[in-house]
Amino acid sequence: MPVNQNPRVQSVKIEPRIDDAPTTGSYSQATMICQTGSCSFTASDVSGAYRCDFGITNSPWTDFKYVSVAAIKSSSTYNPSVLGELLSVTVWLTSELTVAGTSAGVASMSCFLVIRQDSKTYVASFGAVSLGGGFTQLSASAIGAGNFYRFETSGQTSPFEHPDFSASGDTMEFGFGFGMGVNTNSTARTNTNYFAVTLTSLNSQQSTCGAEGYLGQPGSAPADCGTCGSPPKTPPQLIVESPCQQGNETCPNH
Repeated sequence: MPVNQNPRVQSVKIEPRIDDAPTTGSYSQATMICQTGSCSFTASDVSGAYRCDFGITNSPWTDFKYVSVAAIKSSSTYNPSVLGELLSVTVWLTSELTVAGTSAGVASMSCFLVIRQDSKTYVASFGAVSLGGGFTQLSASAIGAGNFYRFETSGQTSPFEHPDFSASGDTMEFGFGFGMGVNTNSTARTNTNYFAVTLTSLNSQQSTCGAEGYLGQPGSAPADCGTCGSPPKTPPQLIVESPCQQGNETCPNH
């Protein structure tokens, strides 16, 4: 039997989606959790960094309480039902943790990759920044839908509820967040000067130019698409897998 010269293929697309220094003008602030008492959140732009001052006041304190905040870049979205099933996310974040005002009990801050979809907020933890440690770059790759869980503003979590990465999923927005658990009145400050997100998805459309750079096959983006920063500072790669090979599976004719 002759080998089919046009085998059925499945392509995987890797594209930069966010690659910038966050500012209050491009990122909206979204409170995720204030478990109890009174929480305060203030965002500002300071020396090329996105600064977030937040804290929690409670009386009386009987146990640890949790407070968390997120910054969402609403202008950069991904719609799996249009652009193809999302397989995984890679994230880079450069931040530092300092103390603002009277603070106690805050030695480190958990870092989150945040997805907002259908008015629900999902987070995936990928490390922490330590008090007084200066700017630290954290990164994580191959973050799938199952690594995220839903956060409720009341402080309750839904560990078995995840964002929909499938081809029927709705539009997603991406961002970053921080959280702390304390047992005394505390205020903390984070400064973030870099945030990047790269998406790996099933390739389902011809090349177009997205707000954050290339979207499509390498070398096929329009000249005015521009390039992204570093990392990743590269156009998307195209990885082709051929499930139909001679001696393995008969390829259908096209």
